[in-house]
Amino acid sequence: MNKTRYILIGILLLISTFTIAEKLFTPEQLREDLDFLVSKIVEEYYNPWLKVDKDVFWNLVEEKRAQLSQNLAWWGSYNGDKK
Repeated sequence: MNKTRYILIGILLLISTFTIAEKLFTPEQLREDLDFLVSKIVEEYYNPWLKVDKDVFWNLVEEKRAQLSQNLAWWGSYNGDKK
């Protein structure tokens, strides 16, 4: 009985892995995540401009936002290249 239970649990985990693997994040969701991260850096960090110039930081943020133009799978990396 325990062996059967472990086999069933293994099958369910395998199936759920494939279901999760199909999840894609839209460019809008990725931009929202980036905006959230940036807002936390600016609001919570005691001196966000200590090691990076403020203008450089905001230019990088805008550059990265512009690159978010494709869907992204949760396991993948995003390089901004269109295929």
